[in-house]
Amino acid sequence: MQLILFRALTGIGGGGLVTGSQMVVSDVVPLRDRGKYQGILASAMAIANAVGPILGGVLASQSSQSWRWIFRLNMSLTAFMVLAVTFFMPLRRVQGSWKVKLKAIDFFGAFLALAASTVLTLGFTWAGGQHPWMSVQVVSTLAVGGLASVSFVLWQWRGAKLPLIPVHMFKSKLICGACVTMFIHGWIFMVQMFYIPTLYQLIYGYSAAEAGLLLLPVTLAQPFCGSISGAITSWTGRYKVPDPSYAHGQGYG
Repeated sequence: MQLILFRALTGIGGGGLVTGSQMVVSDVVPLRDRGKYQGILASAMAIANAVGPILGGVLASQSSQSWRWIFRLNMSLTAFMVLAVTFFMPLRRVQGSWKVKLKAIDFFGAFLALAASTVLTLGFTWAGGQHPWMSVQVVSTLAVGGLASVSFVLWQWRGAKLPLIPVHMFKSKLICGACVTMFIHGWIFMVQMFYIPTLYQLIYGYSAAEAGLLLLPVTLAQPFCGSISGAITSWTGRYKVPDPSYAHGQGYG
């Protein structure tokens, strides 16, 4: 239970960091150079994805309690990051009261999104394994998750004054195409990072550290390709140039 709780807290912080870093780049970097810096961010994340599974596997393999060092290492990295942001990040002064801005956040929409994703994930995790597809547990969780998803869309469309996801953006073909692309990429990436190590450990009998090492062909290629993609976009000013080759690479892989 303690592991699940602190892993959830880590996920909350990690999700905020990923989104916040993208927002900072969009805020302080000119549009022409944004692709290059987005590539640097992608490379940093890919390097972390390469080192993290190996280091985590080594720590988890030492003893039944050594997994705690994974979180302790994150604390030291977080302290370094806070100092770097405080002294080196060129942020503009925000106008207005923070209380007014806090009240404008769509907390109810965030709750609906969290509820929908959590319940749907639980239903699909149960289905075909712990419970049959047509069992009461699976059908009820998928139904509740689907209802929460529909409620989230309707709330963003009609209910929220400042929605998390403004529905009018989806009138743009560019935004729709980008969302579909990221959905497919995220789907493939999550399978690689979560299910392939499980396959190596449970089916082939590798240790956690060995499973992390076997992910290196994927994780080492990402920093290189992310940097190249950002450089090409900044150099040419055309974001469509590298996309077809990367799409073919994911499909063939």
